[in-house]
Amino acid sequence: MAKRMIIGDIMMEGEGMEWRNWWEAILELVFPGGNLCPFCGQNEIQGQDGVICTTCLKGVLSLKDTIPTCPRCGHFYAAIDCTNCLEWDNSLRKVLGVVPYEGVYRELIHNLKYSGRQELSKPLGYLLGETVKKSGLLGKVHLIIPVPLHPSRHKERGYNQSEWLAREAARVLHLPLDGQSMIREHFTKPQTGLGRQERLKNMEGAFRLRDNSKVLGRNILLVDDIMTTGSTLLACAHTLAEGGAGKIYGVVWAAGGTKART
Repeated sequence: MAKRMIIGDIMMEGEGMEWRNWWEAILELVFPGGNLCPFCGQNEIQGQDGVICTTCLKGVLSLKDTIPTCPRCGHFYAAIDCTNCLEWDNSLRKVLGVVPYEGVYRELIHNLKYSGRQELSKPLGYLLGETVKKSGLLGKVHLIIPVPLHPSRHKERGYNQSEWLAREAARVLHLPLDGQSMIREHFTKPQTGLGRQERLKNMEGAFRLRDNSKVLGRNILLVDDIMTTGSTLLACAHTLAEGGAGKIYGVVWAAGGTKART
């Protein structure tokens, strides 16, 4: 059976078409040059600061209107009583997810995270910012903080993809970015493959504030690439709350769900 890919109102069909092949074709079209949308590869983006075509922008931002989503943790395909955030405390008030962690959206963030495709941070970070605007959260936050990497992981990878996303989101939202106050103090094993309780335990004491002057009394927007259980964002929120921050929110590119498990 032919697979279909839909972004916004654009449908692509092909017998045996694979997500990876499709995405690599788009990269070939877009990033050597030109002005095509990195999502559909068909429509031109408009304006000097354009990063995505109007059709795909509307399609991505309307996903929450078509897929059941938890209003607290942002999980797509969530049930009415979402079990993912059932045991969350109030240190993390709300998380926004831009897209579900599946298909082409997963390929996008993996290309950014594991292949160092920094150019992807502009359209993805832009959509993080637009999602925050649409949610009404913009007027409630004062400062953006990316989830930090441990120094050894940062050295190995050479970059922090969450900081790339946060930088672009901060530009879109006209908010200050602080990538220095909070550090990842303990090296944690990768979360992939761990269960909920294992993830929570793995993140205990992972972060530390080396300077709380910028966060004291301020509402914070945490930025990360992917969220499954939310254990990383919760650990960050606990650290910030203990350091005197005000209300803490989060936004991620991809939020997991029952249809998007790895």
